[in-house]
Amino acid sequence: MGLFGIAVEYCQRVSLSVAIVVMVAPVNTTANHTFHGSCPLPTGSLDEELINKARTHAKGEFQWNKEMQGIVLGAFFWGYAATNIIGGRLSEYVGGKMVFGLGIMGSSLLSIISPTLANASVELFIVGRILLGVFQVGSTDHVTQRHLLNFVQTNISRIYILV
Repeated sequence: MGLFGIAVEYCQRVSLSVAIVVMVAPVNTTANHTFHGSCPLPTGSLDEELINKARTHAKGEFQWNKEMQGIVLGAFFWGYAATNIIGGRLSEYVGGKMVFGLGIMGSSLLSIISPTLANASVELFIVGRILLGVFQVGSTDHVTQRHLLNFVQTNISRIYILV
């Protein structure tokens, strides 16, 4: 169950990095980018048709510039980093299972309402991402370290036999 929970939290952590590609409208640029040392596409090729078709169908819902996209993507880690020590101490007092379970529940609820927050305003979406980081603070690092410590303490004789 713990491995499944860690996988769920990891997916919640990185899913926006993938989803933001289709969430944000592409920025129209008139600059013609050429790369030195590369071959141009032949006129009328299938690759050129696919690239042009992808450009015309790429429609994002949000008008966020690159700076705002960076803020939205980094907001999770602000909450995660700000409460890291608190999550470790909390897992010592109430137990790793409790912190992990409540963290999974809270971050899952926030992930469910994330589209609503994004449609409401970018500021609410950023606050939701920060709170998502706060809820995931006691998960991966502290809980796995506590379980590893318990495993090593109970199985120390077996570990010495293997070594």
